[in-house]
Amino acid sequence: MGTEETCLEALRDAPADRERWAVYADLLQGRGDVRGKLIALALARKGRAERQLRDKHRRQLAAEAFWELLDAGALEPEWGFGHLAAVTLWLAHDPPRFDPADLDVVLASPLSCVLAALSLHLPADAGTATRALDALRRRRPPLRRLEVTANLTADALHVEGVLEALPRLTEARLLGLSELPAVSAPALQSLTAWLSDWDGAPPCRLGRLEAPALRELQLRVRRDTEPALTRWVREHLRAPGLRRLGVEAWVTSQLLEAVADAPFAASLERLSVVTIDDASAQVLLTRREAFPRLQRLEARFFRTSQAVEARVRAAFR
Repeated sequence: MGTEETCLEALRDAPADRERWAVYADLLQGRGDVRGKLIALALARKGRAERQLRDKHRRQLAAEAFWELLDAGALEPEWGFGHLAAVTLWLAHDPPRFDPADLDVVLASPLSCVLAALSLHLPADAGTATRALDALRRRRPPLRRLEVTANLTADALHVEGVLEALPRLTEARLLGLSELPAVSAPALQSLTAWLSDWDGAPPCRLGRLEAPALRELQLRVRRDTEPALTRWVREHLRAPGLRRLGVEAWVTSQLLEAVADAPFAASLERLSVVTIDDASAQVLLTRREAFPRLQRLEARFFRTSQAVEARVRAAFR
């Protein structure tokens, strides 16, 4: 039957495998853990009985604060085989009603042992939000998908080290932050980063990105970040197998030249950009050979002549 950690590792590799859940259920029931019965009821598709058993044994399954979050609607769970498969946690309230330690409460529950997806809505206060993220660094949940949403207008949110603490992570969405931290994430395949672009937001910071498995990158940055973004593409973006790139910014000719010079240009299949003048649009024409696999160009044109726009669209049909 194996040890519990062996069972959990097997489930984290294949969380939809019913046979693996059945083995884990047997192990848990053998030692009187109510989660074994929860899994058995879920496998038998007895949802009502599963919910009733979970409600009956709340104290065994999680701290009281966990159930307070659930009852208040701040915690939105997606259940799978008696356990948490995905969680949305709302810590952004006005006025704040929940503590940054609430994320730790959720992750500490044995119900989170195979948690695969987390959507975290953080408060506007960067210090409080950073304390919430400390739980991810410390608990290292087996997440495959992570979404972090914040609306920061003051200090930067310290997200350094969060993605590295999640070695199974394949998809990350960082929305409304003021920095893209330095990241080394070997398993990461998709990254969306929307950096603060409203008045009063701190200057955007872009850290080194080492992601050999990255296939899709979507960026939105402030207008005044474009020079830094050009340097970042040239010096700090390490994603040789990138296939889809989207940049929502004022894309200059220098930035497009940097993209064309990058090692990943040869693997790009889809490119989405905003060009702001004829010079940037012309780069798409003169460097067409840098994108041999490009199948789809999504370009929005501003201050670009109709003749140049027509030539670009014709070249990338």
